[in-house]
Amino acid sequence: MKQYFHNLIPEDFDILIPNGPFPIPKIRRDYIEKRYAWYFFDRHTGKYDIDYSFPSNLLKELVSSLGYANTSKTIIGYSQGGYLSPFAALELNQVESIIGIGCTYKWQFLPDELPYNIYSIHGKKDQIVEIDNSREHFEELKKRTKLQSSYICLENSAHELDADMVNEALKLL
Repeated sequence: MKQYFHNLIPEDFDILIPNGPFPIPKIRRDYIEKRYAWYFFDRHTGKYDIDYSFPSNLLKELVSSLGYANTSKTIIGYSQGGYLSPFAALELNQVESIIGIGCTYKWQFLPDELPYNIYSIHGKKDQIVEIDNSREHFEELKKRTKLQSSYICLENSAHELDADMVNEALKLL
């Protein structure tokens, strides 16, 4: 996220780009690629080892400790970060919008009314997060806000962040 967004966000915005708190290294033949997770969900059992509440509270504490508790916010999350965004938005004050990129929203675990705009940007060629599932979950979540919402499908994008996804997110800002 940092390499794509940091230099494109206008200077009158403050930017916080945290990684997930849980390391999940991807072991390659010649090196270990460092990756991070926000939660652990076992898709075989349908259960969480660590759910969204722990990282949402971590973000709340981080934002508060940095002095941003009462500033207006837009959350942009990619993949797991997008999934986490509506939950984190409920923990934080003054969240105006969430923008999920390449994610699905677990509407089943969210309240009936959500006080923020909801956007989703998804690549039609995404082979990690199924687009039909993503769109269906967005439509369910959309029913829970009286504010703006839109689902943006990008024909040539997959699950990796690309310039088209970033440009669409910037338009929403």
